Amino acid sequence: MAFVTRVIQEGIEPASSFPIGPYPNERLTYKNNETVEYVTPARTKGLGTQLRLQQNANPITGVALLVGQTPDLLLLSARLPSGQTGLTTAIIRQVEYDAAHASEAAK
Repeated sequence: MAFVTRVIQEGIEPASSFPIGPYPNERLTYKNNETVEYVTPARTKGLGTQLRLQQNANPITGVALLVGQTPDLLLLSARLPSGQTGLTTAIIRQVEYDAAHASEAAK
């Protein structure tokens, strides 16, 4: 945060380039200090549309995890066809499980 404050004060980038906090319409579920599940609503800008998925008529569901000592960010964003949306929860649970067990194995 200190670095961002200096950049803004120096006039390199405006404060609007560094939004703080979650997207207004996004639903977040904090599982612990390292894991947050999210839903980016349909036709809405959010964490789910930050990388490759574009806004459309369907929501994006995912999870963001901090893993490892550094830590690294593991970000899963999923939007499945309407007949397969029930699989999203299973996919997220598997990613969370694998990340937890990988971190334990690395210790």
